[in-house]
Amino acid sequence: MSVSSPLGKHFLPAFDNTERFVTSVALVNSDRSQPATVTVVFRDEAGQVISSDVLSLGVREHQAFALPRQFPKIANLRGVAEFSSNTELAALGLRFSP
Repeated sequence: MSVSSPLGKHFLPAFDNTERFVTSVALVNSDRSQPATVTVVFRDEAGQVISSDVLSLGVREHQAFALPRQFPKIANLRGVAEFSSNTELAALGLRFSP
């Protein structure tokens, strides 16, 4: 499964890190002059907040990572991740099967 987003300040991919599935995300700060501060909130299947964190992306910088490696609190869980940024991002989410 994959989910992509055109440029925007919000990205809400579903994630599934259960039964050996792994969800990964790639983010790109497309802004030519301003660093991105990205807030991410993880919610479980019932909509309850599991955890939250903040990422920083430099000007025109990208990051790609497996969600449970970057955010261990969501290992073996599924739900929705809400990424919000002060700049426009390009984003891609991928779920890998065992």
